[in-house]
Amino acid sequence: AGQAGRPLTERNSPASVVLFALDMVRETHRWSAGRGEAISCRVGVQTGQCVGGVVGSDMQRYHLFGGLMTELEVLESTAPRGRVQVSASCYGAVAEELERF
Repeated sequence: AGQAGRPLTERNSPASVVLFALDMVRETHRWSAGRGEAISCRVGVQTGQCVGGVVGSDMQRYHLFGGLMTELEVLESTAPRGRVQVSASCYGAVAEELERF
């Protein structure tokens, strides 16, 4: 999960993105246990800047580019199985958000 720039709403705040990531891991475990499967996931969460745009001509899709995406890929691929790993910038953004309460 990545978050570029300031959130547009409280629903998309840094803390909300982290809680969403935790819910994804929890629901994946619940779903797989109900099927008798041992399926897990790992999630990386990064906050930063990126650029987005539509790419492709035959099959167009929206794609994000930039340091945020590179760091996000590393966070996700190195996160322990069944865990959420956040970047230092994400941690700082969540801490800043919680200080307002």
